[in-house]
Amino acid sequence: VPPAPAKAAPQAAVPTPSASPAPPQPQSSAKTWPWLALLLGIGWAATLVIWWWRARRVPVRTAAPPPSEEEASSLRRLEKALQTACLADDAAGAKGAVLAWARRRWPEQPSISLTAVARRCPPALADALLELDRALYAQAEAGWQGKALWRQFAAYRGAKGVRSEERQGDAGLEPLYRS
Repeated sequence: VPPAPAKAAPQAAVPTPSASPAPPQPQSSAKTWPWLALLLGIGWAATLVIWWWRARRVPVRTAAPPPSEEEASSLRRLEKALQTACLADDAAGAKGAVLAWARRRWPEQPSISLTAVARRCPPALADALLELDRALYAQAEAGWQGKALWRQFAAYRGAKGVRSEERQGDAGLEPLYRS
């Protein structure tokens, strides 16, 4: 008689995964994102408010008032210094006089180089100013002739020392509304 198979002893009940309580999940990441989004949204809104507030406070620039008598006499002195330097063929003196004249002429945007002054002037005067700039910074000493610069400058400023469109104001523009 063959021996009877041995019966396995009943095993202790193994807990199933659904039967045991799950370990607590970290809830911090679920709570952090809404607060972070709120903080970034408030920062963005504050940036827009500050941007709008500063844009409102920027003063509107109006046309520059005509030069006072003192400024006009100062411009005349600077023009005389430029004339003296040009007629003496003094390139360094002419550069200093042109830059001083430009700083006085356009105080809201002072020019620091002859090239910057040339950008504001008509083509003939701009060419003469650039020629002065080339003569000053050329490697070889070139004999600069200042008479050409003075002629162009005198033509630019006109007979009374003021450009014709400045004497007339904005007369070159058509009126916006005709009556």
